[in-house]
Amino acid sequence: MSVNRRHLIALATVALPGAVISRAYAARAPGSASISARGLDASHFGLRPGSPDDQSSKAQAAIDAAAHRQAPLVFQPGI
Repeated sequence: MSVNRRHLIALATVALPGAVISRAYAARAPGSASISARGLDASHFGLRPGSPDDQSSKAQAAIDAAAHRQAPLVFQPGI
């Protein structure tokens, strides 16, 4: 297959927006800002990822507080 100007233009049309989008996500990567900057941190309500304990009452308290403040509730990754 020979590469011509149309192939290069098509490649640039597809690759450039992908590069711009990935750079925008890298600027907002999880490590770039604290969890609390994005909303209410669920760990402040005693929720711990991977805990074998029943955390449903703590989760409900966090949800209620987030709803009252009209702010997003951010959970740490985990089970």
